[in-house]
Amino acid sequence: MSIRSLTLAFTGIMLASSLFTQTPSYYHYSAADGLASSTVYQIIQDRDGFIWFATANGMSKFDGNHFTTFRTIDGLNSNSIISIVEGDKGEIYIGNFEKGINILKDGIIKNYYSDVNGRNIAISYLMIDSSKKNEQTIFAYGRWGIINIISEKKSTGLTSSIIKNSSLRINKLEKLQNGNIMALTMAGLYQLKDGLFSKVPINGLSDTVIYCLANSNDGSYIIGTKGSIYKIKNNNVIDKIHVDIAGNNNVVAILCDRNNNIWFSIMNKGFYFIASGSNKIIDMGSKLGLQNTTVNNYFEDKEGNIWVSTYGKGVYCLNNLYLTSYNESDGLSNNNVYSIANDKSGNLIFGTFNGISILKNESLTSIKKLFFKTQTDYIYSIKNVNNEFYVGGALGVNEIRDISFQGMKLHMFDGLSFCKLSNGLYLIGSRTNSIRVNREFDIDSKFSTFIIFGDSFILNRINEIFEDTKKNTWIATSLGLCKASVQLDELGQVVLNKSFFPKNPVLNSRTNSIYQDNNNNVWFAGEMGIACYNLENDSVYTYTKINGYDLSSSTSIVSDNK
Repeated sequence: MSIRSLTLAFTGIMLASSLFTQTPSYYHYSAADGLASSTVYQIIQDRDGFIWFATANGMSKFDGNHFTTFRTIDGLNSNSIISIVEGDKGEIYIGNFEKGINILKDGIIKNYYSDVNGRNIAISYLMIDSSKKNEQTIFAYGRWGIINIISEKKSTGLTSSIIKNSSLRINKLEKLQNGNIMALTMAGLYQLKDGLFSKVPINGLSDTVIYCLANSNDGSYIIGTKGSIYKIKNNNVIDKIHVDIAGNNNVVAILCDRNNNIWFSIMNKGFYFIASGSNKIIDMGSKLGLQNTTVNNYFEDKEGNIWVSTYGKGVYCLNNLYLTSYNESDGLSNNNVYSIANDKSGNLIFGTFNGISILKNESLTSIKKLFFKTQTDYIYSIKNVNNEFYVGGALGVNEIRDISFQGMKLHMFDGLSFCKLSNGLYLIGSRTNSIRVNREFDIDSKFSTFIIFGDSFILNRINEIFEDTKKNTWIATSLGLCKASVQLDELGQVVLNKSFFPKNPVLNSRTNSIYQDNNNNVWFAGEMGIACYNLENDSVYTYTKINGYDLSSSTSIVSDNK
């Protein structure tokens, strides 16, 4: 992610409830984008990572960039696809609303089952059970109590049967983490086992209509009912959330994501969010313009994105859910952010093209008019050294200015980059192919100036200065990378020794960012890609593409703790 973007996003250790007070980042896909239909009934992800959509006008497969759509011309029994599931061998079973089941296997769609005991299969949902060895069972059913069971065994092949219970109106079948199949009915929870339904008594839950169920990763599950969401574990209600949003408060669809946050829908009233550990309901649908839309299904993919399907308005992929974005409307000094630092308390300091912003307790405060000789406070670099901040920008004059703000010490200087070396030397990077070096950092100190490339002052920005654990000094410039040794001689004079990488196309071009990982590798990001220098054997590896992604014009590089 480039920090030189119009909007700043960063990971924070915050409660999800505070994150979702803002509109999350999302992608919206509809028929105009290649989705088979803007009415989507179900979403799944197959073992290869592709996302599949059951829609009112065919089935679509999404590879992250493009949709591939399948319809009757491709072998489907109909274009009204209501449900899809993946089998244990990667095959896709496709439920047609009134024309049975297709199977997609080895790239070919065929009819799988169209009738059971001479009766056409009308489907609202498919569910698959592969818990038995050498047997796979598909449950195909609607909302009127008839469940069609198609079993496939290695020994006997395909067999089918029907379960019909006129006394139960089944809203949906769901499988618990322990493998039990639960029937959500108009009169509570029932377990389906060996073709028979048995009532499941839940302490704290009356015989009420149950519309939806979702498993939680702590062994519990949640159910949506009329006006309430219940959390159940070991047949006991362990939590209850009252839902009073509209005249109709029926919770018709629900998801508990990997972080135990709850997503749920009210018919024709969009969708809502409850952060883990909270009972506060946040109206997410209105943030996406879906406050009067039916949201019928949720799906969390392998990357943690939340997919939301709707009647008539396509699907929404909520991504980067645990990033929060700040821009000028939130109090950020400017949307162009060039530098980020943090203090020992975890507060964040942002250098922008119009001053400094400080994020403290989720609130932004800006410091502007720092440089009185310039029209705009351009901040290029902020470095934290022992909880004092060295701030490089367009000061307009060659001086150092010290500022205190909310207990922070800021040392302002005219320059693009800064580094304090382990030997105590201070280095400042300029715009003119040079660095300034001194043992002190104050107004009265005289800095020594050193040319980096060649022997003259030319336009060459010093983008970053970095010292690695082997005490090498790396200087990233517009003309390329310089590896240097900056020392004091016996007379106390600064000595600079330089080396370059003229034969390396990545390191001999504009270099923007430097980072050292935990394996003694120093990484560089720049105009032609990224490069890695190993400090143990002095080897260099360059990357211009990774997994097909173009790495040219890379502006920053960093790694996480893993």
